[in-house]
Amino acid sequence: MTPCWNGTTFSACWHRIRPRKAGRSRQNKQRKKIPFALFFVLFWFVHSVNEMSRVQERGLSSGHKRQNRVQGRGFCPRHPHKGRRVLSMNRPGKNVLETLLLKAGLVLVSSWRWKTLPLATHTRDLLAQTGCDCVLDIGANKGQYARFLRKHVGYEGPIFSFEPVRPLYEILLDHSKKDPLWKVFPFALGAKAGKEMLHITAGETMNSFLPPLSSGIAFLDEINVPVRSEAVSVRTVDDVLEAQEMSGFSSIFLKMDTQGFDGEVLKGASGSLPRIAALQSEVSCIPIYENMTDWLTSLKNFDEQGFSVTGMFPVNRTEDLEVIEFDCLAINRAFCRQPVPSPGQSLRNV
Repeated sequence: MTPCWNGTTFSACWHRIRPRKAGRSRQNKQRKKIPFALFFVLFWFVHSVNEMSRVQERGLSSGHKRQNRVQGRGFCPRHPHKGRRVLSMNRPGKNVLETLLLKAGLVLVSSWRWKTLPLATHTRDLLAQTGCDCVLDIGANKGQYARFLRKHVGYEGPIFSFEPVRPLYEILLDHSKKDPLWKVFPFALGAKAGKEMLHITAGETMNSFLPPLSSGIAFLDEINVPVRSEAVSVRTVDDVLEAQEMSGFSSIFLKMDTQGFDGEVLKGASGSLPRIAALQSEVSCIPIYENMTDWLTSLKNFDEQGFSVTGMFPVNRTEDLEVIEFDCLAINRAFCRQPVPSPGQSLRNV
């Protein structure tokens, strides 16, 4: 019994060894013998296959949901393995296969990680480059980004998450109880402390301080509908970083996902910019809220605050593949190993 390639996907196909014909010569008999070592390897490999099942249409991992907005925030393309038969191995088998592929210059990546892999690897590099010692997760929702950092990026340091909507905060709090370095807070961050009216929408990931705007994109307009408004507490980044539990951090990664309110969050961090090593902000190419800052203006603002863009990753798209939003990552030029002039300075020198 030997595994074989069927031309489309890898599957275990069993072939019955036909009895040898009487007229076959001794030389042919010797040629057909399989070395015991090879037989053992083949047997072990087939034994390591513990199931072969059809992948069902399903929502993918939390990291993939974050990237594609499966729960109503973006166009989710057809899963590449939908309707195909795939191979599933136990852990020892996968370890050996990963080692063999690595020696051949290849890396084994699970299909559900394909979409998040570029963002995850870039974030990992950026955190390592800046020596990040703390992450501020602003607009935490249910904690998708914190789990993305743990599972996909491999970040093991402190995370402080902020979510003002009470039901979402309760879920966030429940998730964080399993992680002693993950703290959560039930308020929002903005340009100044006080109370602000938050628009709660039909899609729980679309809540914003800005009124929703019809974008002409069907799947967004269905969920970006205000259900109610509620007053929530707002503080500033400068205020929270003065707290005793956050005062000792000097290389902070500022992640913002506040649905058009990221610029206000950054205004409230003006006194803490020397401690913010890098940031991630969701910038919009197609406006989905009233008075929303467009992506070009956002990039200009980052530059004026001393940040250089290191990467832009599509968050969601229209069915015509137009980008609706990007996750923009930027590094504080004060943390760069080599001095880099800002784009504005470069243009002025031309």
